[in-house]
Amino acid sequence: MSTTIDHTSALTGRNVPTKGSRATLQKVLLACGIGSSAAYVAANVAGALRGGGYSSVNQSVSELTAIHAPSRPVALPLFVASDVLALAFGTGVVAAAGRNRPLRVAGWLLVGVGVADVVSPFTPMHTRAVLAADETTWTDTAHLTVVSATTLQITGPWDSRPPPSASGSAATRSRRR
Repeated sequence: MSTTIDHTSALTGRNVPTKGSRATLQKVLLACGIGSSAAYVAANVAGALRGGGYSSVNQSVSELTAIHAPSRPVALPLFVASDVLALAFGTGVVAAAGRNRPLRVAGWLLVGVGVADVVSPFTPMHTRAVLAADETTWTDTAHLTVVSATTLQITGPWDSRPPPSASGSAATRSRRR
């Protein structure tokens, strides 16, 4: 019995993805979230070990990849790997969301964060010594812009309203469902 996919493959000479391979790709993209987090933690730890007195409590993570920072050669490749994997993860969330609008929105926000993070290596900040001497350049301004865009995408969807109470009329409870 021939299927549409078999027919399309025969006509185009290409291998058309099957539902099973799409599901596998989706799982791989979602697994990239774990890889992204692991690479991010590795960048923080390796950068701090190489960072010449870097303190994750008192300094921003951007300082690990600052221009002329001793941690930059170690931390930057790990952050780039984390960023690319985060973008793939966001793509996987969008693919997995289907008709679930909140999940789709979250997925697109993750894609936006991934895009901003992939751009961030091209907008490094300077070290504190340079910034303290008021020798900022366009990359410092660009860095603040990228970090702001990322922060807004992460915190923007937070809902500050209190959750609905469990009390109320039966009509109110049924509307909440």
